[in-house]
This record gives sequence, C-alpha cells and structure tokens, in this order.
Amino acid sequence: MSIFNKKQNKLLFLTSNSKFQYDENVDILLSPELYWVRIFDIPIQNEKDALNVLATFFEDFLDVEEYDFYLIKQDNGQYLSFAYNTNLILDILKKSNLKMNNINKIYFAQNECHYLDSFQTNNEYFGYEDNILVKYPTSFINIDNFVLSNFKDTKLSKHHVRLHRTYKYITTKNIYILSSILLLVSILNFSKSFVINGDTNKLIQLKDTIKKEYKLLPTMLQTSSVLKQYEKTESIQL
Repeated sequence: MSIFNKKQNKLLFLTSNSKFQYDENVDILLSPELYWVRIFDIPIQNEKDALNVLATFFEDFLDVEEYDFYLIKQDNGQYLSFAYNTNLILDILKKSNLKMNNINKIYFAQNECHYLDSFQTNNEYFGYEDNILVKYPTSFINIDNFVLSNFKDTKLSKHHVRLHRTYKYITTKNIYILSSILLLVSILNFSKSFVINGDTNKLIQLKDTIKKEYKLLPTMLQTSSVLKQYEKTESIQL
C-alpha cells in the first residue's frame, strides 16, 4: 500500500513478506514484527542519557548486542522504547526489491498509525493492544473486523531512524578479544623496543671504551681526515 506524503514520497508498509516494484523515492513504515517496543519508567529526564542506558532495560527480552535502540519521551514521563535489528531490516528491504538509495526515511508503524484501531494490508492484520501495535495471526481473528487501509490519513512524525549496516561478528565479546590481542602486540613491541634500546646503549658504551683504550679520535670525521692523510703519505712514499 502506498500514498504520497507532503514530500511527494510514496509511503510503504514493510513486513517480512513485502514485495515492491518502485524505482522512485519512498518512506517506510516498519511493521511491528520488525522491532521490539516497550514502555519503560526510566528515572532519567534527559533523552540522550536515557538512550545510553536503554539497552539494559531490554536485556531480559533479547540479545542486546545485536540491536540498536530508539526512544520517545511521553507526556507522563515514561519512555516509548524501541529495539531493532538493523541487519535484519536491511536484509528484508533487500528481499522486498527496494533500493537503499531510494529510501528516504524509516518510521515505526507503532508511532504513526494511532489513528487506526485496526487495519489490514496485503492480507496481513494489525491492531493496538494496550496502546501497542501488534500483528495478528489470521487463525485467531475475524478478518471481517479489519478495514483495508491505504494510509491516506497518515501524518508522519519527526521520529524516524536511519539504518547503517553493521557487521554480525563485531560483538562486544569480539571487541574485547581484539583489544586484548592488540594490547598483547603493543606489549611485545614495547618489550622489543626496550631490548633494542638496551643493545644500542651497550654498543655505544663499547665504542667509547674502544676509543679510550686505543686512544682513537673522538669523531669519525677526524678519523677519516687522518686516514686520508696517511693514504696520501703512503702514496708519496710509494
């Protein structure tokens, strides 16, 4: 389903089964199956600081290392909190035939479809339960109660996310391992530099000792000058 919003971008509702054929710019509504949403009482007033600790509130539900987070402060001081797997959403977008260059903004349907109590799109059914948008299994609902929506009344908010491809294997555990390896290499390099510096000092001391023992000139420039003089004298004598 699609409409034109005020920026003349088509608005698409993305589910795990979506297939599109659009080459123009689009905005995306994420189906609730593509993210986690919870309402939390976070005792922090600043949204940025609250976002920094939001992962700890989701630890009981999912592996937070694989997720990014977003929150919206409510009028009652609570936070509407989202957790989304960037790699999963990007993979679904790719399978849906959409080009990333054509995607303008991505929104959570949870936050944009409150004017709809329940709706259907592409034979999939959605509605709000305790103010949380959910996707219903068709076997548990009366599909006649759901109105087909084209989202023509959707007024997009300022709350959107930008997806950046992350690497599945760059986890906190792997970062610690990599940091440990780099630290070990740094220690080995420092130790080697310390040994080389010690050997260099020994050579300098040995050089000074030899100069004193054989009464050599203090600099190589003076030594070279004397050697050239001896070579000249030898040449004359020959």
